[in-house]
Amino acid sequence: MRRNTPPSQAPNAHRQPRAARIATSKSLSQFTKICTVGPAHRLSAIATTLVCLTLLAPVIHAQEQSQSSASSGQWLLNYGRAHGLAITDPQPDDAKFILIWIDAALQLSPNLSEAHRWRSDLLFRLNKKEEAIHCLAAYCKREPQDIPALMALLEVQLADKQKLEDRVALCQSFLKRPNLTIDAQGNIHLRLATMFKNRGDDDEAMRHAQMTLDSPSNRFAAQLLLAQLQNDADEEYPPRIQVDFMLKEVALDPISPQPAWRLADYLKQIGLYDHAITWLQIASDTQSQSATGQTASPQLLTEIAEVQLLRGEFTKAIAQSQQVLTVASRFTPASFVIIQAAQKLGRTELANDEINKLTARFREVEAHPNTASAQTCLDIARFHLDIQPDPQRAVRYATLAAEKEPRNPSIKQRLGQAYEAAGLHREAADILKSAKPLDNKSAVALAKAQQALGDSDGAIQTLKQVAARFLAEDRGELNQSLQSLGQPVPAENDFSAAEQLLSQFDRFPLEFAKKPLNFIDFDATLDKTTHELGTSLTATITLTNYSNHPIILGVNRMLNPQINVSLVADSRMGLHLNNYLTIELMGDAVLQPGESRSITRSLTTAAGRIFLNAQPQHRIDLNARFILDPVFGANGAIVSRFQSIAPLMVKFMRLPVDATPDGLSRIRDNLRASDEAARVRALETVVVLILERLDSMLRKPHTYHALSIDAEKLTADALTMLRDPSPHIRARTLSALTRLPLSQPTIQAAAPLISDSHWLVRLLAVEFFAKKQGLLFLPVLERLAEDPHPIVARLATLYRDQARELKRTTHK
Repeated sequence: MRRNTPPSQAPNAHRQPRAARIATSKSLSQFTKICTVGPAHRLSAIATTLVCLTLLAPVIHAQEQSQSSASSGQWLLNYGRAHGLAITDPQPDDAKFILIWIDAALQLSPNLSEAHRWRSDLLFRLNKKEEAIHCLAAYCKREPQDIPALMALLEVQLADKQKLEDRVALCQSFLKRPNLTIDAQGNIHLRLATMFKNRGDDDEAMRHAQMTLDSPSNRFAAQLLLAQLQNDADEEYPPRIQVDFMLKEVALDPISPQPAWRLADYLKQIGLYDHAITWLQIASDTQSQSATGQTASPQLLTEIAEVQLLRGEFTKAIAQSQQVLTVASRFTPASFVIIQAAQKLGRTELANDEINKLTARFREVEAHPNTASAQTCLDIARFHLDIQPDPQRAVRYATLAAEKEPRNPSIKQRLGQAYEAAGLHREAADILKSAKPLDNKSAVALAKAQQALGDSDGAIQTLKQVAARFLAEDRGELNQSLQSLGQPVPAENDFSAAEQLLSQFDRFPLEFAKKPLNFIDFDATLDKTTHELGTSLTATITLTNYSNHPIILGVNRMLNPQINVSLVADSRMGLHLNNYLTIELMGDAVLQPGESRSITRSLTTAAGRIFLNAQPQHRIDLNARFILDPVFGANGAIVSRFQSIAPLMVKFMRLPVDATPDGLSRIRDNLRASDEAARVRALETVVVLILERLDSMLRKPHTYHALSIDAEKLTADALTMLRDPSPHIRARTLSALTRLPLSQPTIQAAAPLISDSHWLVRLLAVEFFAKKQGLLFLPVLERLAEDPHPIVARLATLYRDQARELKRTTHK
């Protein structure tokens, strides 16, 4: 709303009827009297008088003004976001408060799509499912490019459908949406395939799974489903299929060591030791390159030593294991490798030395066995199976381990081996049958148990099934057991198809994990290089794929398209910061070759005000710090998941405020400017200057030189904004005054706004007095809970209920 004349001459845009003005005048007169009473009763009396002011609301509401500008909607959304960021342990009541600010934002700006998305999330948290789904649907209609949100909508709507026909019809309706990406289509077809598989309609399931294969991010899951459909006997997949699946898993998430480690472990199990070493090294390198500060784990390094032991590289295995023990001196599996390799080399002294160390260590545990971890119990059981045979102790500690981790397959196999070594054939057979896939030792133990129980055919079948997974040279005990049962040694297994897949694997994902910036461009720019107090600061973030390969986006995928943004005055990387904002690049789960994706967001919504408003009379050089794919590092600082992606620092300058008499005069002029944005900037500047002055009065010595300003006079200037003709400005002023100490003049100036003609102003008045007066404001809240505007009534009700509970517990 434009205003070209001084406030004293301007027509009052929210002028009240005469009766209301007289009533208000009387109430303010009562305020004047209240301000002269003793401090012990002053605020209580003020709160009581405010009740009288709320009674004027029905009269004044008749003069309700038209809604403020759409900018109020964005401001209220930012206000709610700031409240959410300030909460460290959110409760349902917190969501109710934040929801009020989002609803208020949408009342002023119905097309604020970001508010619809956040609103749906809060409603889900409050178990208001139907309303949440409606809100999410509205958001997806406004933002069709946000594919994760669309899939979330499908997920929650499917949960309400009981009949398969209804679920299928819903998926088909989503498939008809315009401009649906290939990846989104694949996601829906995969859901359909799973539905039909669960119903037993394998043909229809296979048809939809085949239609998913064009979707890069869903292809692996579709192929896995197809393999399940084609393998009705539920037998173990042949090595070619196993390796194919595991390689695809590596390609989806190459920065995590686990997929490569799982592949290496499988290759070790089937005897492809050369390939196993390669993938163990890849897993180790990936783990060492992690930005979370990890080094290669003792487990992973020891597994390399175990493969070296299996390959007959005994000296290498000893050296590798000793290296592990230098950083993890009590890591028992490494000691096992040293003992076994030393025994193979005839180095009895080295083997006995490790045996003695383990014996002494295990004696300590045996004094209090129930307090030992499952892994320690498993280590002791293994020691009494493989190093110093003692079947009874092996059973005891394997049983303890199984009690602590009953689903651990490794523990099951050790327990089965211990049972068989102790002659408990039935127990051994029962547990080993449930512990598939079996390793060599467990297969031999199960076959012995079966043979002892009179099931020679079962023993032969067990040995042949396990032998089919190994190279001939790694079947020593298996072959001997088969021959003892009168069976020929199985022919050499053909792993050439699996080895071919390993040799043909496209290493692009692994190269991407090492140096992603060789393939993507990550850029961020600010809308301006200088920042003025009270203005917004906006950033545009862009991610471009300039490789020849698609990049799969998402959590636990090649790249998580999230960006952590902080405003910092210090460019050092290791800072622990709470003033960060997380921004997600919306779109499909695949960033295609040559594709760019951008988003523009305000950064002043983050808790960066501490930097933007610091030392207002000085120029401050700041940085906007952008971190792609953020995680918490080893020291708690936020870093990129990729060690090679450094934070992107964009410099800008926060301009100083001119606090000279002439400068203050210009600020006061801007408080009366015709442009609302100029008035908001001036108001923010005034409040920051007041806070600076109050802070400097408390600090001895002063931390920096600043011109002294008259805080009381500037506060009086700020209070004039409570009479501004714009409801947006009046509301902003109440919000700004919340940051200042409560004073009698502030109460006198703010009290009439409880009965303001505009609901937005009344909403902020409730917020202001509830925060500043607490329990003293309860009588007023009782009346405000009946405000004719539902959003105002909701906020007053929430604060009223809080105050009632506080009063009840205080009286107790």
